[in-house]
Amino acid sequence: MKAALAFRRVGDRDTDAVHPSRPVSRLVNDLLESGIRICTLGESLHFNLDNVVAINFDEGMQSGYHYALPMLRAAGVPSRLYLTTGVRARV
Repeated sequence: MKAALAFRRVGDRDTDAVHPSRPVSRLVNDLLESGIRICTLGESLHFNLDNVVAINFDEGMQSGYHYALPMLRAAGVPSRLYLTTGVRARV
């Protein structure tokens, strides 16, 4: 199995746009305890690897730094944070 999990925001506010930090932390721990390796997106694409998950955060929200980063550091797992830029698309 290979998978990529993408989160927009992680935090403790009760809104539709936020994944609560405790369930996300539980998910990370459950993956590790089940023997699934959490790796970078690049590593997950390597054809010899199996049972891997990559964790990504979209839009560079501050919650990635304040909530997700400490949780992921404590678990010793990598992730990728995608940042948006100030570039405007022309329609």
